[in-house]
Amino acid sequence: STMSSTSTATNCTQCHALATDVTVRYERVRTTGAPEARQGHVAIAFTDATSGDEKVLIFGGRGVSRNRAERRRYLNDVVVLDVATGVWTPWSNDGGDAGAWPSARHNHTAVLHGSGVYVFGGSGDDGYVNDTWRLDLLTRQWQLLDGGAGEFCPPARHAHAAVVLDGVAGIGGGDD
Repeated sequence: STMSSTSTATNCTQCHALATDVTVRYERVRTTGAPEARQGHVAIAFTDATSGDEKVLIFGGRGVSRNRAERRRYLNDVVVLDVATGVWTPWSNDGGDAGAWPSARHNHTAVLHGSGVYVFGGSGDDGYVNDTWRLDLLTRQWQLLDGGAGEFCPPARHAHAAVVLDGVAGIGGGDD
């Protein structure tokens, strides 16, 4: 079989689901309100604790555009897809400290543990970062856990990998 791909910015806003029930295949998922095209973002699947609905959250990335200036624009938005309805909804920091929000970045990592999404590293307008943030999925508020100056904080890096195993998050690889 042959795989093909196109590199137009409009394709980057499409969603696809990998079906593994009988035969392995990708299926296009129709959605509304899709966020702008991006690359280097993170995506986390979770179950909404209040509604029980399955959701997919994306954070950050870098704009994808044929315009060179737009391609260099880093993002720090949070957009959530309701899997059942196919509707994307932007999240804001309503009711919280407006300053408590991670800087725009791409090629960072995120892991889900309990009701929190933990984000580490990446790169943005100020180069590589090594801060650690927690997004509370119940309150939708960010909390800076480590600004990168901690004694045990890993060096700034991007394009690394992260995993949670037995309640412990680990990162590895990437450029630092």
